[in-house]
Amino acid sequence: MGASFEAGAPATPSAARRSTAISPSRDRSPELTDPLSALAGVGPRTAAGLGELGVECVGDLLRHLPAGYLDRRSPVDPAAASPGPGAVVGTVESVRWLRLRGRRGGLTVARVAGGGSALEVRWHGRPWLRDRLDVGAQVLLLGEVRRAKRGSGLEMLDPALETPSAETGDLISPVYPGLGSQGPARVAKLVAQAAGALDPARVPEDPIPAPLLEGHRLPPLAEALAEVHRPSPEADVAALRRRTSAAWARLLYGDLLAEQLALARRRRDRRACRPPHRFHLPQALREELLRLAPFALTEAQTRVVDEIFDDLERPWPMARLLQGDVGCGKTAVALLALAAAAANGLRGVWMAPTEVLAEQVFRVARGWFGERWPVALHTASSRAAAAAPVIVGTHALLEAGAVEGGGAEDLALVVIDEQHRFGVEQRRRLVERGSAPDLLLMSATPIPRSLALTRHGDLDLSRIDQAPPGRAGATTDVWPRRRRLRAYRRLADALEAGAQAYVVVPAIEAGEASLAATVDRLAEPLARWPGGVLHGRLPSAEQLDVLDRFTTGELRWLLATTVVEVGLDVPAATAMVIEGAERFGLAQLHQLRGRVGRGAVPGWCLALHGPVDGEA
Repeated sequence: MGASFEAGAPATPSAARRSTAISPSRDRSPELTDPLSALAGVGPRTAAGLGELGVECVGDLLRHLPAGYLDRRSPVDPAAASPGPGAVVGTVESVRWLRLRGRRGGLTVARVAGGGSALEVRWHGRPWLRDRLDVGAQVLLLGEVRRAKRGSGLEMLDPALETPSAETGDLISPVYPGLGSQGPARVAKLVAQAAGALDPARVPEDPIPAPLLEGHRLPPLAEALAEVHRPSPEADVAALRRRTSAAWARLLYGDLLAEQLALARRRRDRRACRPPHRFHLPQALREELLRLAPFALTEAQTRVVDEIFDDLERPWPMARLLQGDVGCGKTAVALLALAAAAANGLRGVWMAPTEVLAEQVFRVARGWFGERWPVALHTASSRAAAAAPVIVGTHALLEAGAVEGGGAEDLALVVIDEQHRFGVEQRRRLVERGSAPDLLLMSATPIPRSLALTRHGDLDLSRIDQAPPGRAGATTDVWPRRRRLRAYRRLADALEAGAQAYVVVPAIEAGEASLAATVDRLAEPLARWPGGVLHGRLPSAEQLDVLDRFTTGELRWLLATTVVEVGLDVPAATAMVIEGAERFGLAQLHQLRGRVGRGAVPGWCLALHGPVDGEA
C-alpha cells in the first residue's frame, strides 16, 4: 500500500490529486453498509438499476473489480513502444474521420509520431475527437499496443486519451467493466468514491482468521481491496494486470474458500438427509445386473459401477459426477445404475440434451432391459407413460406431471447426460420431482481432476480412464478453408475405400460455412455415394429416419449440424470434415471428433477454419 493511503497524507502532488478524486462529496466518508445513495450523483433511478444487478450498498460496489489498469508512470514514444499494455506519448501528425462502408458510424483515425517513428491510432466513432486533436499537439495514449494487421508497424485501438502533464506522471488507474446502464467511466467514479469506505479504522475485521492469512502471506481484505482499486505509486502493474499480486491473491483466495465452504455445507446437508427409498444390492444381484450388458465391461467400467452401486446403498442420496472421454462407455455404466433402481422396485429417469440422443439411449435401454423393466420415451414429440420404471427423455421431463405418475417417492435415481448442457435450475427442477433421489451426472468434456473437484466439490467423482477394446481412435488436423477442395478429395477417397463420413457445419443458413452453402459444394465431389442431411429443424421422425439409414450404411455420408455431437455410435464412420471450426467451442470440437474412429479402423478429422480472431 502507498503511504498516502495508510497514513491519510499524500506524499506527492499526483497522490494528492488522487486522494481528492476518491473522496466523496458528502460530509463523511461512506461506510461499507451504506446504501449507494450515500455516494455523490447516485439518485433513486441509478440505485434501483444497480440494485437489480445485486449491487445494493457501498461494499457491493467494491466487489466490482477492475478489468485492467492504465499506467501513466513511464510513457514511451512510438519508436520505443512494443506490443502489450502501455502508455505512449507523441505528437499528432494527422487526424481524419473514416466512414465505414455499409455500416453506421465510422472511425476516428490519427497518426501519432515520436522518436523517428509513428503508430496509427483508431477510435470507433467519436467524431468529436477531430476537433480535440490538433495537429502538432502532444497526447498521452493509454491502452493496448498491437502489431498492425496491415504493414509492419504498430497500432492502438480505442486507447484512453489524455494530455501529458506533471500531475499524471506516476498514476496507476483501474479500468472497470460497465454495470448495466453505467459505463466504465461512470463506474470508475463511483468506485473511487466507495474506496473511501476502506479506512482501516472503520473496516470490520477480516472474515478469514489472521493466522490463515499470515500462513499464505496474504493481506487483510480491506487492504487488498484498497490496493486493487487504487494501487500505490510503486505497485507492480504487470502483476495487477495478471491478477497475481498479493492483493488479487487475497481476493481470489477468499472467493475459492467461500465456495469450498459452501460446497462442504452442501455435502454435510446431503449426508444428513434420509430419503424414503433404499437400495439393496447384494453381490449376487450385482453380478446379475452386469450380465445385462451384451459385452464384457472394461476394468475401468467395472470399477466405476462398483463405486456407483456402493453409493446407492448408502443411507444418504448419491451425488456423483461420471466423467470419461468420448466413447469410453459411460452410457453402459449409467444404464446399469438405472437397472439397479428398477431391480429394487424403484424408478429412474435419464435426461438427455437432444431428442436424437434420448432416442438412442431409449433404444439401447429397451434392448438391454427387454420385457423385464418397461422403458418409456418422453420428449417434446413423444410423451411417455409417467409410471414406467425407466423413463428416458429430454427437457420435456421438466414439465409438471412428466415423472410423478408412479408417486414422487418412487423416483429414486436421476441421470443427467451431458450435464454441462443443462443449467443449474434445470437440474434442480428434475431432482425435485422426487424425494431426495440419487443423482448421477455425466460429462465427456475434458476437465482435469483438480479442476473437476474444485468446480464440482460437492460431488463424488468417478472417471472411466480406459477405452473399450477394438477402438482405433482418430487423429485431428486443422486446415485453413482455402484447402477445402483438398479436404473434400480426401473425403471422397475415404468413401471410395468403403468408409462412412460426416461433414459438420455450424449453422443451417447463415454464412459461408452454413449447411445451405455446403450442400451445393458437396454435390459434385460426393455425387457417387448416397448421402443425407440432418439438422434440428427437421421433424423428429425424419431425423431418426436419416440416422437409421446412416447407421445401417444405406447412407454413406451425412451433412449435419451439431445434432450429431453426441449419441451416435457408427463404427464404420472413419472420416469427418468440420466446416467453420472457429465457430465451435473446444468441448464441441472434442465431442464431434469422437464420432469417428469408434471401430477397428483409425479415423481422421479435418477442422477447416476461416479468419481466426484472438478468442477463436
